[in-house]
Amino acid sequence: MGRGDRGLAICCLVIGYLFVWLMDPLQPGLGAAVWTLCFLTVTAVYAKLSGLRLGTEGLLYMMATGFLALGLAIHDDLLLKPLQLLLCAALAVYWVCCITGARLGGAASGYLAADCLQGGLLTPFKTLFDLPQVLLRSRGQNTSERHTGLGLLLGGALAIPVLAVVALLLARADHNFYELTRKLAFGFSEQVATVFWRLVFTLPVALYLFGLLYGSVRRIRRQSLTASGVRQVQMDCQALPTSTFYVVLGGLNGLYLLFFAARAGVLNGKATLTAAFWGQLPTGYSYATYAREGFFELCAVAAIDLLVTVGCYLFCRRKDGRLPVTVRILVALMAVQTLFLIVTAFSKMKLYMDRYGLTPRRLYTCWAIGLLAILFLLILAGQVVLWGRQLRLWPLCLAAVALGLCLLLFGDVRGIVAQNTVNRYLAADRELEVQVLTDCGSAGVLAAYAGSTETRRSDKRQQLQLFVWQSQLREVTVQNADWQLLTAHRCRQQIDPTALSRDLLAETADSR
Repeated sequence: MGRGDRGLAICCLVIGYLFVWLMDPLQPGLGAAVWTLCFLTVTAVYAKLSGLRLGTEGLLYMMATGFLALGLAIHDDLLLKPLQLLLCAALAVYWVCCITGARLGGAASGYLAADCLQGGLLTPFKTLFDLPQVLLRSRGQNTSERHTGLGLLLGGALAIPVLAVVALLLARADHNFYELTRKLAFGFSEQVATVFWRLVFTLPVALYLFGLLYGSVRRIRRQSLTASGVRQVQMDCQALPTSTFYVVLGGLNGLYLLFFAARAGVLNGKATLTAAFWGQLPTGYSYATYAREGFFELCAVAAIDLLVTVGCYLFCRRKDGRLPVTVRILVALMAVQTLFLIVTAFSKMKLYMDRYGLTPRRLYTCWAIGLLAILFLLILAGQVVLWGRQLRLWPLCLAAVALGLCLLLFGDVRGIVAQNTVNRYLAADRELEVQVLTDCGSAGVLAAYAGSTETRRSDKRQQLQLFVWQSQLREVTVQNADWQLLTAHRCRQQIDPTALSRDLLAETADSR
């Protein structure tokens, strides 16, 4: 048993309980951030006791994981929180692989998926039941006694949830048994029951965490995946003949040329290509009709082209480790035409947003289009060979996706949308878009409150104050806010409900 192993087992039980207590899977917030910081601290201390160095790369991954976790408490976007939580968990696992030397390759290598699979699933489940052995191991205890204690501990851990579920089912099946269990449970408060169930679910979480850290550091059992094995799988996959991709890529490029010819009016004399590129509304179209006609189809085509390109790199037979020249030319031509399709789709969305304003979903769509455009620009650049060398697409695409995700998660999307909605309302005679501000959550409340204090028009100030007041009544963000959201605390600090009600009553009386 190595130094710090028993302490790690105890810490895993503690942070396992904290995980069950603090982590809200539907809306992770400040509790998830606190738990992640505890996990990072325990892991760093255990690595130090085991003689491992974090290193510069390890410190960068550690700070990035903590930064992602703190972001969960900053915004209340339910669409982005699951993605952010998943990225935080994956980055934490990769950080553990990095500092323990369990990675198959170096930084930003082609083994990223294999590293996450082995570090996040294979290693923890191989050492899943090592925690009780380490916790109960002592010098004066023989093997038989240790196995007996371990069996009793595991039996009790498995029996408690099974007995609870079976007792619940039997209580529903028979009224007399229900009365008996109710009398037996009498006197136990709700808090005691809550703590009991937390303890029950603490064990599997602690087993996984200990298996992850102990298995990665000690590496008692042989790794399931190796660099040579993964490399051999990659080489075996690159078995499709180049003629297969000649047909696929050639057919797509020909279809796109036909599409652009139709858009340019070569076939029927009705040109809509220039209108798309210059952001002009074609004759006979409304803004909504033009934006929705073909927009999602163009985005789907761009996504399919990305999958086809990835398929070329994964399955096409190589010559000297590179794609054949003809395949690279066809990929470059498809990338150029896909970029034209992306520009067409973005021009449609821009016309629509200029007319009807921003919403979170529209901004997310623009982010996805922009990320696709960057990826295809990198793919186009990757087909060029200069001085006998070719760009490594994998690290560049990984960096682009990482930067794009940081921009999405920390760009305050809802704050931008809410501020744009309030500014549009104050700048012209239009109705307040209440639904858009409501979808923005606490950012919408703060933007409306700030707008009400800045405007000089009493009618617009009254509408904005009314929205903030109604948000209080609905208990969306200001009152009874979730303690895990820092934006909700900002609302309560900046907005005084009593003063707001008084100002709203005064505005109403003046308007009469």
